[in-house]
Amino acid sequence: MIPVAPQPEHQDFDRIVRRPGQQWLFKELFPKQSLNSAAPKGTKFPSHWTKCLPEFHAAYAGICAYLGTYIELAVGAASVDHFAPKSKAAGLAYEWDNYRLACLAMNAKKNNFTDVLDPFVLPHGVFQLVLETGQINVNSALAGDDLAAKAAQTIDRLKLDSPVNRAFRTRLFFEYQSGDRSAELMARYHPFVWSEIVRQGQQ
Repeated sequence: MIPVAPQPEHQDFDRIVRRPGQQWLFKELFPKQSLNSAAPKGTKFPSHWTKCLPEFHAAYAGICAYLGTYIELAVGAASVDHFAPKSKAAGLAYEWDNYRLACLAMNAKKNNFTDVLDPFVLPHGVFQLVLETGQINVNSALAGDDLAAKAAQTIDRLKLDSPVNRAFRTRLFFEYQSGDRSAELMARYHPFVWSEIVRQGQQ
């Protein structure tokens, strides 16, 4: 997980997502409750955000905000994560700035939890890798800091250090070392692993 720079709203977003979404909100929810309240249990939000998924994917270069690796649209693995869950902040359900590009695996794990660090405000260097094993750790320089506790919770919540994620990162590193993956492609498609390769002087 590495910092993600917020990208400008797509020119068609207001027309295809926000306006139809707000129409539904003001008709179905807001007459009954306040703008910032949680949605009633079982509320089914029209998924207007899926209409902007290709544009959202392009705006963030296809990189999962949580895994720091490329999501291939062709296999249907990309999704829009509502960082402030729509079930808890209904008024943000159709707002571009509340969206994070996420692979389906990360989106499902984050779900409606709010104890995950926001990639949009994440400082550099919070998460570090053991390249030979793929293990992800919290930067030891942050020990005792509130940020370190939140980072550890993020690893746990999203299962960032799962065996499958470790194996994936290890494979990327060794394929780069063997010459099967170029530095250019690593930087483009796997920026988290690449940033650690560079930081550790393994490039």
